[in-house]
This record gives sequence, C-alpha cells and structure tokens, in this order.
Amino acid sequence: MKRSTAFIATCLSFIMASCTNTSEGSFVDGVADALINDGKVNIELLEWTREPQSFNVNGDTLTITTAPHTDLWQRTYYHFRNDNAPVLQMKTREQYFSFVVKTDFTQSHHRFDQCGIVMYLDSDNWLKGSVEYENEQFQHLGSVATNNGYSDWATTAIPADVKTMWYRFSRRADDYCIECSTDGVTFSQMRICHMYKGAEEISFGIYACSPEESSFSAVFTDMKITGIHRPVVLDNEICVAAVRKRTLRMKHADKIRHYRIEQTHRNGIYVLRDPFVEKPTQEKAPLVSRNFIARPRTFDILVVARLEIIPQVTVDFTGMRNVRL
Repeated sequence: MKRSTAFIATCLSFIMASCTNTSEGSFVDGVADALINDGKVNIELLEWTREPQSFNVNGDTLTITTAPHTDLWQRTYYHFRNDNAPVLQMKTREQYFSFVVKTDFTQSHHRFDQCGIVMYLDSDNWLKGSVEYENEQFQHLGSVATNNGYSDWATTAIPADVKTMWYRFSRRADDYCIECSTDGVTFSQMRICHMYKGAEEISFGIYACSPEESSFSAVFTDMKITGIHRPVVLDNEICVAAVRKRTLRMKHADKIRHYRIEQTHRNGIYVLRDPFVEKPTQEKAPLVSRNFIARPRTFDILVVARLEIIPQVTVDFTGMRNVRL
C-alpha cells in the first residue's frame, strides 16, 4: 500500500511537471515574434480577453463592431465598475519596446463610443488610450490608468472631425508611456505612468467599446513593434574606465565614431552624447553607460537593439552595432 501511494505520488508529480513544461513551451512572445518580421505584428498571435459579438480580420486589418453597454472603468469618482469591453492582446516578457497601431473610428456617433490601445492585466489593473465621441462639436482624447482597482482618467477636447488616430504604447520595465499622432510620424505624449502589476509578463493590444446604447465599427491597421530601448548596464569597473576616458568608441557600418561621456545625474548615472551632432534629435533615445534609464528625447544617440556585455569589454548590438571601450 505504501509503495502504491508513493508510486501514485511520483506519477502525479511527473504529470504536473510535464504540464508545467508544456505550458511554458507553448508561450509565444508577440514582441519577439514581431521583431523577427521587421516589427510586423502577426494578428494570429493575438488572443481575445473578451471576444466581441462581431469582428472581421482581412489581412492586416481588424474590424471590431461594438455592442451596447460595453466599457472599462473602475470605481473612481463615478463609483461604478464596468469590465466587459472586448480586448484583443498579445503577450510579452520583453521589458523595453514600443507598439504602434492606427485606429479609424469614422463610424463612431454616440457619446463615449471609443477604440484605442490597451494593456489589460486584470479587472483592477489596466491602461488604455483612445478617442471618445462626445457630440458633433468635439470629442475626448484621453487615457485611463487603473491600478489596484481605481481608474485615473486624463483627457483633452479635440475637434469632432478627427476620425483617425495613431497610438504608440511604450514599455520601460513597469513604467509606461502612451502617445498619439494624427499622421503616424509625429507623436505627442498623452500619459506616463507606473503600473504596479506591470513588472513581469504583460498582455497588450487594442480594444473598442460603446458604454451607452450604441454600436459602431472600429478599424485597426498598421500594427507594429518599433525600437527596443534596453538599458545598457555596465559593471562598475567598465563604468569607471569609460568615465576616465570621457569617450566611447563605437563601430557602426564599418565606421568608427567617438562619443562624449557626460555625467548628468547623481548616483553615478552617465550619458553618451554624439559630439558630431550639433542639434539634438527629438526622435532619438539615450544611451547610458550605467544604471540606465534616462528620458527619451533628451540625448542624441539612437539605440534600437539588444545590448549585452560579452568578453573583451564589448557591448553586442546583436549584429547591428558594436561598442568597445
């Protein structure tokens, strides 16, 4: 009897371990997959958190037809909870990336009709950005950050004749940024926030809903993953060597360039500036040699690839660039 019990326990342990390994093996990182395909998002990898009554996929175009009385909101100010909006998302464990999508809400016509970008973790923790129809004169461009069951809404009025909007959702570990654009080229910041439950694996994508007695078709196109901006974390010895030299030598496209090292903050945070660029380019992000996280649009060097320390004090840009001290 004892042997049988032990044998059964062993079998159960083996089965549970097998299930765990299978689950882990079935995980597909949507960001990693997109980067293999020049940033193009594979819609087939997206999963419904709540499937709408009607939707259509035609190539890279997704159309969602909303149902009445669908919404996302938790408690704050209005003291109600709505959690039934259709949400289509991909999963990722990537800590540094941006996701861009174009929305077309030409058919929106009733108060609060909306569609946009979303990171839905659970009922009490999510982030969204969208345009909400108000009336024939104006509509609301806004974002909602919901942490631990309380929603925080930031909004501004825009003309009612705006019928398309691009969004860029950027992740920096458990900090997030939502931006918007009318042309897909020039983006403006809508919100920067911290998500308490957004430090590990996340799900993000798009959503559409009609909180009142309404329905409309929202169209999503041009979904893509853009530049990876990972931290460059050098160990103390390398950091000291770099600071003493005050320059860093970078090889890119068979050309050697030197970058000036500047200390800009306390706690040993340094940035690298390109001495050959007279005017900072707002679209470029910073490269920092230690304890990296500096604000985008502040510095002059573009980093769009994976960064890792390898022997001979070299930072490998995964085939794109090489940096040597």
